[in-house]
Amino acid sequence: MGITIFASLGLPGLCGFVGEFMIFKGSFSGTVLLWHYLALAVFGLLLTAIYLLTMAEKVFFGPQDPKWNALPDLQGRELWFVSVPLVALMFIIGVYPAVVIDLSNATVLEFAKIFG
Repeated sequence: MGITIFASLGLPGLCGFVGEFMIFKGSFSGTVLLWHYLALAVFGLLLTAIYLLTMAEKVFFGPQDPKWNALPDLQGRELWFVSVPLVALMFIIGVYPAVVIDLSNATVLEFAKIFG
């Protein structure tokens, strides 16, 4: 869960960083600094950080409801067949984002022609 929160916050090396980097790079592209997009991106980043860190504090550091005491932790199958592949994918996309970017590039270029 911690790695997922850090990926959502845009920690370098994880999948969320790629999107945030591209948004900020796009705000500084060309000859004109697009202040309104940059301000919106910074506001969204701050709002996301506040939301995720507040959620993590309440979920992991708050009092535990006794009715959840009987629930077990992750079993081996759940860890290795669900959690580990998803976390590995977060790192792979964060380190080598070209896989996802190449898949979506043609669609984005078509949208840019239509709406640009």
